[in-house]
Amino acid sequence: MLAYWTRRYSQDQTSPAIVTRAHTVCLTDHNAGSGGDQFPYDFKNMGLGPVIGTRTWGGLVGISAYYLLVDGGHVTVPDYRVYNTEGEWVVENVGFVPDIIVELHPAEMERGYDAQLHKAIEVLMQKIEEEPLKHPEHEPFPIRN
Repeated sequence: MLAYWTRRYSQDQTSPAIVTRAHTVCLTDHNAGSGGDQFPYDFKNMGLGPVIGTRTWGGLVGISAYYLLVDGGHVTVPDYRVYNTEGEWVVENVGFVPDIIVELHPAEMERGYDAQLHKAIEVLMQKIEEEPLKHPEHEPFPIRN
């Protein structure tokens, strides 16, 4: 959220037009790799909320070279890696570790119970209670005489 704008006797609008001020969480697990490794890492670093789940698999390496083979197949070669603003290599071969560890159990999932989703709802409901979001009130419109 950068700003609001409004007209007299109108509803306030946001700038940018599409933005959320809602409390958010990110869910992830051991199946997440590549962009699935990067997304929770960025989510956490941007301060968007806690990450819930299990460590990602740590396959955050880029491929930009594709070599064709004579049989019509191709070979890809990982040729770049991600590092943070402090110059440290991140996520590759390590994975991203969530703030709140919650395992998914196959038997529970088969019955329709998603422990990560339930934890996310619990965390969000607590955050909403502790920090309710309020729409700011603007000053009165100036009146020129």
